[in-house]
Amino acid sequence: MGKSLDDGLANQEFPGIPRKVLLDIINLLMGFRNDTVDFRKAHLRPSVATIYPLFVFMYALLVSSGLVANFAMVVSIVKDKLYRDQTYCYLINLAIANVLVCLVVLPISLTILLIQNWIFGSFLCYFLPMLQVIFSLVFVLDYNLDYLMKAYYLVRQLKE
Repeated sequence: MGKSLDDGLANQEFPGIPRKVLLDIINLLMGFRNDTVDFRKAHLRPSVATIYPLFVFMYALLVSSGLVANFAMVVSIVKDKLYRDQTYCYLINLAIANVLVCLVVLPISLTILLIQNWIFGSFLCYFLPMLQVIFSLVFVLDYNLDYLMKAYYLVRQLKE
């Protein structure tokens, strides 16, 4: 079929790329050959192959405790009819955002951490980073609103 990879390197078919960098790339690629691998299926990262159950356990613990705590807070607020106060509505908003993070973002983030190829399609490739940023912004803005509300109440009490 023509030239081998070493012949291509020897003839400098890749101008502007140092030979050492090309050899490093070749060595990296040779460790994971793609001629027989189906990239539509998930492939576990070799670096986490021995300890991935620990990551799964930690994420499961994080998701389950987050869901239980946030649902308990919402149930407590609704049961005691405290949702009429703006502060408790704010807490319900935070709890809903936390539940969505636990149900949507954390499982996908764990999968991305454990597998080395992207299996979620092009839509999620672009949408997941936006989703992570949106939830982060919701948390930051909610916490800033919390501090502003506290400052407002303190200033109002000092004036009285």
